[in-house]
Amino acid sequence: MPNISERKKILDMTTDYIVAEAISDFLFNKDNDDLDLRNLFNDNNSTFMLDDDEMFDNIDEQDVNTDLNYSYCSDNDEDLFNLTPTQMIHIAVASSTYLESKGWGTSPTSNYMSSVVFNLPEKEFKQDARMTYEAFYDLVDKIKNDQVFQNNSCMRQAPVREQLIVALYRFGMYGNGASTRQVARHFGIRASTSDLYVNRVITALLRHRTDEVYWPTPAEKRNIKETIQSSSGFPNCIGCVDGTGIVLSHAPVDNEEDFFNRKSEYSLASMVVVDPHIRIRYATCGFVGSAYDTRVWNNSDLALNAQRYFDGEEYLLGDKGYPLCKEIITPYKEPRAQDPDNKTFNFCLSSPRVRVEHAIGVLKGHFQSLRGLRIVIGKGRVRRRIKHEQDTDEWFDPTVEEEDEVEDYNEIRGFNANFADADIKREYIKSLVLNFNSDQEEYVIKFYFE
Repeated sequence: MPNISERKKILDMTTDYIVAEAISDFLFNKDNDDLDLRNLFNDNNSTFMLDDDEMFDNIDEQDVNTDLNYSYCSDNDEDLFNLTPTQMIHIAVASSTYLESKGWGTSPTSNYMSSVVFNLPEKEFKQDARMTYEAFYDLVDKIKNDQVFQNNSCMRQAPVREQLIVALYRFGMYGNGASTRQVARHFGIRASTSDLYVNRVITALLRHRTDEVYWPTPAEKRNIKETIQSSSGFPNCIGCVDGTGIVLSHAPVDNEEDFFNRKSEYSLASMVVVDPHIRIRYATCGFVGSAYDTRVWNNSDLALNAQRYFDGEEYLLGDKGYPLCKEIITPYKEPRAQDPDNKTFNFCLSSPRVRVEHAIGVLKGHFQSLRGLRIVIGKGRVRRRIKHEQDTDEWFDPTVEEEDEVEDYNEIRGFNANFADADIKREYIKSLVLNFNSDQEEYVIKFYFE
């Protein structure tokens, strides 16, 4: 049985009183013999032959309301003085949607959030927010003025910090713990509210993404080069690149076979570039899970507009899944990898390149929702997106062959037009790296054994 609002109860009660007053006037007031009750009853005076309950049941409430709204109140304000108190109450309640002004509403969970969530010890707070209080409030300051948190509704949004903690909690959970209802129960909010908070925070973070994830400045490049060269001997290296899969918890609605990767999982393919300090400098995501690292790289802005990112002989270190080119130095493949010098070079390259593996591990460890996104990619959303640094987006359909993407034998194997020049560059870098490491070995032997 549906709940009856207080406003409805008052209207029903005043209607009964007004009808009773009209009946009383008709029966006992001789001066009002000409009182017209046609607007009050369905069956004229024959209604009085019924008992009391049946008589009130046959009263047409709509007619009573009509009589109150129009018959009692004419354009002349003096008619208001002729109304009874009951009629005036009925009119006042009927003319308003709410019994009292709503004003600026507040979130029902604000007290719980303020008194419990934001007073947790540092260690327990990190379990929910995946970061310290200091980092959390720095992030709040960055996004609190975003337009997504502003509205003109009479119902004010929850504080930004409450919306952020809900989103971060969901980002940090994996499996059933990341479900909308589980997150909602944890914070005492509705499931739909949880989704709304998460979507707002994601929108705000994407608008501020270039504040934290940006390509190194010239000064930062010099620092990165010095760090890598002093530790492993690779000159002019400005970072490491690697790909990772973002697993989907559900198969996409359309073209699901395109998202099926080599690990027998549905996923999205992504690529990140990090510096020696495990800081992400570039990221692109949205390719289907079956896309190889070579295809992701060839369609990234780093490859399409390399002159904007690489100066002179600068390059990145990658694994064997990437093509050997001027912008990426990769290990030697078989059978050349059997050469002793090449084997040593491959070992030396793996040392600095492991930093990108660490960065991906830290990222997925902090925000474990990346281990299995609880989203369903539906019809019309099967797209491959290339992010440009200057907010330029290009969209591609992975199921349609592109005219400028030639799928020939050489491209599939990772070769490109400047492979010969890149191989010469790798040979030169190898000689420098081997000399550096031989000097390091001599120093270690001399230090420990002499």
